[in-house]
Amino acid sequence: MELRLKYGICLSCRKELDVGDWCKGCEAKKFEQNFKNWTSEHPKIDQLIQESQLNATNGLDYSEWIDYREIEGLEYITEGRLCKIFKGIWTKGPKHRMDPKSNKWINVPNVTVALKEMGKGMNLDQFLREVQNHQKFLRDHESHVLRCFGITKSPGDDIEITKWLKDKDSRYKPNPNSYIMVMAWANDGNLLNYIENKAHDEKFTWYKRLEMLEVLSDALERIHSKNMVHKNLHCGNVLMDNKDIFQFPAICGLALCNQTEIPVGVISFIAPEHLNGNLKFTTASDIYSFGIIMWVICCCKLPYKEYKHDSLAVIMNVVNSPKISKDIPTTYANLMKRCWDDDSKKRPKASELRNIFLEWKKHYHSNNSEFLIAEEARLNRIKNPDLFDDVLSL
Repeated sequence: MELRLKYGICLSCRKELDVGDWCKGCEAKKFEQNFKNWTSEHPKIDQLIQESQLNATNGLDYSEWIDYREIEGLEYITEGRLCKIFKGIWTKGPKHRMDPKSNKWINVPNVTVALKEMGKGMNLDQFLREVQNHQKFLRDHESHVLRCFGITKSPGDDIEITKWLKDKDSRYKPNPNSYIMVMAWANDGNLLNYIENKAHDEKFTWYKRLEMLEVLSDALERIHSKNMVHKNLHCGNVLMDNKDIFQFPAICGLALCNQTEIPVGVISFIAPEHLNGNLKFTTASDIYSFGIIMWVICCCKLPYKEYKHDSLAVIMNVVNSPKISKDIPTTYANLMKRCWDDDSKKRPKASELRNIFLEWKKHYHSNNSEFLIAEEARLNRIKNPDLFDDVLSL
């Protein structure tokens, strides 16, 4: 009875609603009736999408098959070993709210989305695993794991792909009939894009940095709580959007989670114990990577830039971790060192990191706060850059 009072009753079947205006039974029937109207042309993908729809508990908790013709203004952005990234406009958009007059869910049209196409380094099973990994967080609206709306497929020939693209781009080689994840778009790009111009930004305060780290450590804890190890946590897999504080910053790049093989990631973010390639990745491996992200956020650059002509793997085996600026609060520096501990068992858990950042935020404005002192030093450094040395070794 309490649930009925809280969520109300479905106007169609007269049964209690699950969450908000969502009736799981009625919506599942609508989805099932629509199965005959679409196909991905691959049974595994069809099954993956159909199961998510039949089990959906709200308007965000499922994946869709999205016809590529619903995506307009496609722009090629970049590519890596595992994928190619595009930007586009999803004209139909996702379901957003119930219309009380028609008793139907209304879509939000013309939503900017990111499209992640399978690269040469990814097979279909890996692609499906990444989609499934993102699906695990659809019901958790506060997860700060990037939302995947569904899957589409590129046109069947090069000519149609060329028409699909907004502008020709010599960097992109068409890949007909390739499966593509349709995901939330981050206006400020990845973490490296975001912080490149932040070193001298007076608004990029220590409090702002602690907020970011609290959210990211919480997202990592949620990943670990599902017995998943990210294995590829670096700046490119942390996305930023100052206009959407409810979804961002967000962690993405879950393709390598739960793989049995040793992944190849960004070397400067990989824990030293894995550089010889024969140790199993654990949650402690992600914590080392998180410590490097802490360093990037406070220093506004990538680590090891001073070693331009040497092998990064060799450097990391010697120095183990980046140098630390003298303006960084001691407690912050010590926490980074804990994340980089040679003994992986001594590294903190993601939940402990989140609690520490929460505590630091709570006392940020206290008298003699290390972070307020560091903030004053940072602002002074921006105004008088020639008066300060940049780096202090560990």
